[in-house]
Amino acid sequence: MFTIDEIQFQHANKDANVQRSDSSKTWVIGGSGTYAALGARLVGGRSAASQVGWILDCGNDFPIEFKTAIEKWHTSCIFRTDVSRLTTRAWNGYGEDDRRAFHFVTPRLRLDETCLSHSHLSASAFHLNCSPQRAIDLVDGILARRRNEHLDRSRPVFVWEPVPDTCVPSERLIFLEASTKVDVVSPNELELEGLFTDVPPSNESAKAAVILDSGVGSNKQGVLVVRAGRHGCRTYYQDQVIQMPAYHMSPENGAESSGMVVDPTGGGNTFLGALGMMLSDDPKQPLFQNLDKTNWEQMKSRWGKFENFPTALACASVAASFAIEQTGVPQIGENEAGEEVWNGTQFEERLHEYVSRQHWQTSVAEKF
Repeated sequence: MFTIDEIQFQHANKDANVQRSDSSKTWVIGGSGTYAALGARLVGGRSAASQVGWILDCGNDFPIEFKTAIEKWHTSCIFRTDVSRLTTRAWNGYGEDDRRAFHFVTPRLRLDETCLSHSHLSASAFHLNCSPQRAIDLVDGILARRRNEHLDRSRPVFVWEPVPDTCVPSERLIFLEASTKVDVVSPNELELEGLFTDVPPSNESAKAAVILDSGVGSNKQGVLVVRAGRHGCRTYYQDQVIQMPAYHMSPENGAESSGMVVDPTGGGNTFLGALGMMLSDDPKQPLFQNLDKTNWEQMKSRWGKFENFPTALACASVAASFAIEQTGVPQIGENEAGEEVWNGTQFEERLHEYVSRQHWQTSVAEKF
């Protein structure tokens, strides 16, 4: 879903390294679908841009400069215009430590499997941001349409991002049911706490065990990714857990890079869009031809036949870093050599720097 966002910072962040250029911003490109598409576009690179498909619903107030900015990504975005309605608008408010409040300002226009073009329906991965019941319905609906249109040669990857207001104890059973339908389920740490108010907040591994014992994916081969903002993410798979630091988190002192983090909006969506792209079988740029660091290879080896997960998580972590360096989406351009840059930096350059950090030796997978 695309939204025109208003971003309001109601309290200063305790971290002095987090920069806020203004207390409020309006007319900002936003929406979970927009940022998920951005994440997929970042990791896919210029050569795979057309493999990123999404739908943008424009109302009678949709700014032409927004369309111009998004068209520079060269994704397979379908712009649908309805002059009888306003573009979906949303308000994002941030309190202490970037705790987020959110609500829609205008009526939203939801998407389902009937909205997908044949090309979009044939995608190798789908990002879902919705309630548990809607996740169940969407997965079943997409798979049914693929069967009807003879697109069921292989099963796509489903990455599910639950919405915060359904992460409550009364929704836990259907949350667990929905998790069996998808390949990746990713609440943030506050949403996970909301589902398990009967478990101490510090005992995240116990909550993860409940979800994994119930099953992520139909054959329990999926993963739970707990997003933790400036602290990165923790990924649980069977009896393993891996901690991935955020790109802008200093390995020396655990603080965010000075002046780099401006607005956390969309960071998690970007992360998950990138993760879905990396777990799909769509063609991607050769990101890892120079990533031969011994400690990185050792960490990957602990995941056996699923060694692609650390690689995908690294790409997703780097993609998220571009989304939070400004209010709205990052700027795409070219350097003097004609290579693609975002906010003046090549994605591959940032990825190589991230993976080469020496703190991987203390962040490898452990039993839980």
